[in-house]
Amino acid sequence: MGNPDKIVAVGLGEVLYDHDVVTDEYTFGGAPANFADHFLKCSRLISGPDAAEVHVVSAVGDDERGRAVSAELEARGLCDGLCRVGELPTGVVDKRRDAAGVNEILPGAWDAMTWSDALARLAARTDVVCFGSLAQRSAASHATVVRFLDGVIRRERPTLRVFDVNLRQDFFSREVLEESMARCNILKISDEEAPRVAGCLTGCPAADPGGLCRELLDRRENLEMVILTEGAEGSRVFTRNRISAYVIPRGERVRPVDTVGAGDSFTAAFCAMLAAGYDIWPAQAFASKVAAFVCSCAGATPEYPAAAKTEFSGNL
Repeated sequence: MGNPDKIVAVGLGEVLYDHDVVTDEYTFGGAPANFADHFLKCSRLISGPDAAEVHVVSAVGDDERGRAVSAELEARGLCDGLCRVGELPTGVVDKRRDAAGVNEILPGAWDAMTWSDALARLAARTDVVCFGSLAQRSAASHATVVRFLDGVIRRERPTLRVFDVNLRQDFFSREVLEESMARCNILKISDEEAPRVAGCLTGCPAADPGGLCRELLDRRENLEMVILTEGAEGSRVFTRNRISAYVIPRGERVRPVDTVGAGDSFTAAFCAMLAAGYDIWPAQAFASKVAAFVCSCAGATPEYPAAAKTEFSGNL
């Protein structure tokens, strides 16, 4: 059953390899896997080496890359919540085309996630889960994600259920957005995604991302907060009774080397702080520093510097 004192966190959805067609390098990734990696690193910084038990729940193919994913998880200290499917290959995404918003994102094993008793047991002990919309583009994986979230919701203790929208091309629908928002209690959205989300939900793109966040919060009783990330400017977090704004100091803004994974690292760092008992504003400050570091590196899950605790969190 594991250590009851540990935070149990789950990255739920796609796991894949980002392929850089220029260098022909393959990098382990996928938003939920990136979240899991950063959540574990941040929890260790904040609360010590045994603070969290972190799982990646997805699917891989019965192929060389699927076996490489399992090896990656083990090497990173992450728990393997993968199902194996024989009919589809482990997912691969053209990194440069994806960043440009033109990638086709071919079917991969994560489109065929299946339910199991092991997932039911994990859902029953999960404290933090992060999921997005891309992994729900297929009926099979959508059903598995929904079933897992419903299992987490049934827990008697409080949980963090984070819907990080993470839109990719047209791989989302009003149904998926509505069902996901009905099951999360934290919604994360970027200022770039806000008009598309509003357009999908209402048919009218939002002119004011902040107004959309307040409207979403007011219309859904299950939502406890909405996180609006605003790129290099910072972030705002909307709750029932306040708006917490964090503006990144100009001296801490970096020239991006690679923005892949930065949003996932922000979400993970923010959630790790909340799970450790910190308030929203220090969580935003910590998450912004982690995301800035990730932007300054190549790859979505770089190793943190030796002085990361001081650099990211100051007096934590």
